[in-house]
Amino acid sequence: MIEAIIPWIALIISIISLIVSIYRIYRDRSKLITWSEIVYHHSITDNKEYPIMHIYAVNKGLRPITLTDFGYMVSKKENVWTRIKPVSNILLDISDPEFESKIPKQLSQDIGVRLEDGDIYEMRIQHNEEHQFISSYHGKLAKKMFFKDVLGNKYYVKNSNKHIIILANKA
Repeated sequence: MIEAIIPWIALIISIISLIVSIYRIYRDRSKLITWSEIVYHHSITDNKEYPIMHIYAVNKGLRPITLTDFGYMVSKKENVWTRIKPVSNILLDISDPEFESKIPKQLSQDIGVRLEDGDIYEMRIQHNEEHQFISSYHGKLAKKMFFKDVLGNKYYVKNSNKHIIILANKA
């Protein structure tokens, strides 16, 4: 009798441990939450209020995430983005015998912004910074803004489409 129950108990324990393992893997991933807000700044020089868009990115997951780019969507097929931290441009002479030792070796942490668990990244776009929300190549207004991480995943900024219109009307 007991010999017939033991395999079933082992099977139930195995299934429970599998479910717990899957849950822990799911919970331990990085999770980026992004949103934007409009704050009005009062200018003393001309006594008017101008909008400033505050954009936030918060890592709510347990794993770190490295943000490399910030950009916006012009159309479904075209995106415009810029590096969060620019890559250093070093001009090197190829004929130099020590050429290989002078090649810059940058890690992804040096290129982007690394967000640990609970870290917040904030950026601000003022109404007169049109290059941040209007494409200079196309002359089109941005539809949505996004962050891109080192793996190429895009994280769209919540409410950015509404706030871009507010900035564009004051520009």
